[in-house]
Amino acid sequence: MDAVVPMPPPAPPDQATYRALAGESRQALLAALQRVGGPLDAGAAGAAVGLHTNTARVHLELLCSVGLVQRRTEDRSRRGRPRVLYEVAAATRALLDHRRAREGG
Repeated sequence: MDAVVPMPPPAPPDQATYRALAGESRQALLAALQRVGGPLDAGAAGAAVGLHTNTARVHLELLCSVGLVQRRTEDRSRRGRPRVLYEVAAATRALLDHRRAREGG
């Protein structure tokens, strides 16, 4: 039987990441994306936490700039501009899961 080797914890966040998470609105947006478990556009993410679409978009872009959130364009088959969708980055999800397991929740 093979021995199970525990994975090392993810690297600690850098100063830019701490700065990005310093705002309550950005924390709330990240939590909303985590709760949904899938992509949301800025309007839906903002509505989930009580922010205007443009305000949410600015915060989401900052979270993207430090790698906490991923941004992609919606695949569309109909006319019109595709929506920009945001979702929790895989590395962020792993970090949050590790933290939750460490805290026993």
